[in-house]
Amino acid sequence: MKTLRAFAILCVCLAGCNQRVGQQNSTPQKTGDTANPSFDELIAAWGDMGMMLPDSAQVDVFRADFETARGALQDALSDSDDSVRMRAAYVIGELGDIAKPAGEKLLARLTGEPDELVRIYIVDALNSVGYDTDATIAALSDRFETLNGNNVPPNADNDFGNLR
Repeated sequence: MKTLRAFAILCVCLAGCNQRVGQQNSTPQKTGDTANPSFDELIAAWGDMGMMLPDSAQVDVFRADFETARGALQDALSDSDDSVRMRAAYVIGELGDIAKPAGEKLLARLTGEPDELVRIYIVDALNSVGYDTDATIAALSDRFETLNGNNVPPNADNDFGNLR
């Protein structure tokens, strides 16, 4: 029952994230010389996007100059706001192979990420960028092997505790 409830919540979240009906371009426009927003402006807006994910225009801003954007995206993976971390992982995943250099930071974040939805986006990003190192496979295998029947890893004292 708990697994079904978690699956239903995930489906609602993902369905809501992909709705674009009535959405205007969510890419903030920079005032001044250029119409291109900075990486920091885009990332700062991610905490206020509700259920929306960055659109292709935002992803393209990061794709156009990934080497420069890399640091900002990697910093966003450590943001205190879980919705910013989730969107950073999403954008890195959408960038694909060019973002493979961010794989090490994604893997480091995965091992300490407290939010389940963010972890899902990080695993997806690791796959999308092709970061399939031995360390990545070991981390994912270890995580899989520690799950109980409800896909819940044990807490710090290796006790599954009371599941609600």
